[in-house]
Amino acid sequence: MRQIVWFNASAARLLGLDGHRHRGLIIDRLIRNPQILAWLAQARANDPLIDVPSPATPEIRMSMRLIPYAQGQWLLVPLWHVFGSEELSRLAAGVASLSPAPYVAVNPAEERNRVFVEGQMACVAAQGRTYRLPVRIDRSLPAGTAGIPAGLVPGVSLPAWGVLEPRTAKET
Repeated sequence: MRQIVWFNASAARLLGLDGHRHRGLIIDRLIRNPQILAWLAQARANDPLIDVPSPATPEIRMSMRLIPYAQGQWLLVPLWHVFGSEELSRLAAGVASLSPAPYVAVNPAEERNRVFVEGQMACVAAQGRTYRLPVRIDRSLPAGTAGIPAGLVPGVSLPAWGVLEPRTAKET
């Protein structure tokens, strides 16, 4: 099933998506371009779709790449903050003092399933690095995605695929 789980600002602009109305819907019901629909139906992750008109603005040409979910992987998405998310802002002492500490946010369903608990430490592995971060619960995140403050976890370029594991009390 091609359900929309998450999309970035460029996808919203180029595909005409709205985060409040379209998250969770089947993309086939929103996109009417037969070339894009045929490409999605083939589901070949190694074959990008190149030079097609944007559904939202046809005079703009775009390329698309299919990135399927991997078993046991989470889609790590950036969470933006007024202070600290911009690359250089965290280097200024005044701004850094107003920036939140790094954390990983998950959907409330993960807490209900007792996988992650607010305030508990979690192990986050992405792009060859591993971090221990406190868990926050964020209702805006769909299940299967985790949010990390943009710019506050060095060495991770978001969005990215990662592995999340809860830490037990004796491990933290």
